[in-house]
Parts: sequence; C-alpha cells; structure tokens
Amino acid sequence: MILTAVRSVLDNATYLSPTVTTALVANLRTNSPPQTSAPQRALSEREAEVLLLVAEGLRNKEMAIRLGVGVKSVETYRARLMKKVNCRSTAELVRYALREGLTKA
Repeated sequence: MILTAVRSVLDNATYLSPTVTTALVANLRTNSPPQTSAPQRALSEREAEVLLLVAEGLRNKEMAIRLGVGVKSVETYRARLMKKVNCRSTAELVRYALREGLTKA
C-alpha cells in the first residue's frame, strides 16, 4: 500500500487510503451534506491549500513539508478549516472539496 501511495504521488496523481475512500463513498451514498450550524466563512489562502492537500491524501507532516511550515501550524489551519466548513473528519473534508469543485475525483 505504501509503495502504491508513493508511486501515485511521484506520478502527480491523487492517492487516498482505503479507509478514506471507504468513508468518502459511504458519505457520498448518503448524499447528505454536513449539518451547518454557523454560516460558512471564506477560507484563507492557507486553509484552501490545506484543504487541497487533504483531498490529495497527504498527512499533516507531509503537508508541513510541502508548505514549509511546522506540523503544529498545519494542525491549526486544518482545525480552523474543519470548523469553518463544519466537517468532523477527513472524509467529510474530501467530500466538501469534491462538492465545491476544488479538486478532481
């Protein structure tokens, strides 16, 4: 599985772990958007970058390296992002990115 992920990344392809893929498909089948309790606020440029990297299947450490920031910074951006779009899991973030047309399936 790791070899497949590495090859995908080297080929500039998107790799999602089987766990994320399973959760994403389950969420898509229910076809119910995440419940929003607060109005969505615009994402910062960095939050949008983190969202795209999450959708690509990168882990926080990998995102930190790519963005040139610390892992704690990535965790902060990710937490803010999840709060703004009212998502509670990685699968919900990926689904949000797909629904908003921010990434390709």
